[in-house]
Amino acid sequence: MNKVWAVVVGLAWLGVLPGARAADNTAPWRQKAAECEGCHGPGGDSTISSYPKLAGQNASYLEQQLTDFKNGTRPDPVMSGMAAGLNPTDIGNISTFFANQTMSPAGAQGSAGAGALGRTVYREGDRQRGVLACMGCHGPAGAGTPPYSPRIGGQWARYVQQQLLAFRNGTRRNDPSGMMRTIAAHMTRPEIVAVSQYVAGLGARPAHP
Repeated sequence: MNKVWAVVVGLAWLGVLPGARAADNTAPWRQKAAECEGCHGPGGDSTISSYPKLAGQNASYLEQQLTDFKNGTRPDPVMSGMAAGLNPTDIGNISTFFANQTMSPAGAQGSAGAGALGRTVYREGDRQRGVLACMGCHGPAGAGTPPYSPRIGGQWARYVQQQLLAFRNGTRRNDPSGMMRTIAAHMTRPEIVAVSQYVAGLGARPAHP
């Protein structure tokens, strides 16, 4: 039993167990995660609205996005290069590390009218126009549904808006079954702006113990 416990503790220290905090700053993957922090902030809690917050994001979603950047399914001039040198183990460990960090919510933005519109789109949608409620996949607090539905609660409004527009114009195509492209195609620009501002104000998930 003592040997088993020692192995468990060792794996947790290295951050390879689900929910484990990564503590070994000398591990090769941790050094690569530090490169991510150059843009995404310490622990992935970005303070720049053009760079998404990675802290508290669902690990399975982060893993899928890094894989898509690496294989070209989600092309990006910066991220494709960053992911090119990552192996599957690196991707899994980096994703788990950022998932276990604490995110500071960006905070709701915009006017009262925009906030009301954003809330309606998020919680109710408009089925007659093919706009499904965001809450259906992303949850009441925007926590997401792994593996494909990301946490968007507390994310930067600017980044969410950029991604919705990318889905709408087809420059981002790595959504399984094309659901996001279909929904975004039926959204007006004011709706996209409003819902992006609304989700930025949804609360942050605390880090795992």
